[in-house]
Amino acid sequence: MSVAFPGLLRDAPRRDNEAILERYFNDIYSIYLNKLSSYMIAGVHDEDQAKKLRSLLEEIIKVKTLLHTEEDKKQYTIE
Repeated sequence: MSVAFPGLLRDAPRRDNEAILERYFNDIYSIYLNKLSSYMIAGVHDEDQAKKLRSLLEEIIKVKTLLHTEEDKKQYTIE
């Protein structure tokens, strides 16, 4: 089953660091969804898995913040 996330990838040309951050965000997001699905299906509470999920979610938030920071910088930069 293939799921598309149209808001995650952009068609406009991007700076290298933005493209890397977007790719990293997409990778982490996919991993998080897969691990969350496995965790929910497992039926037992595994504290180690819960910690890993929390860490992945925190990383997603950090990268999303970095992406928005890059976009804010770009708005005030003349190219």
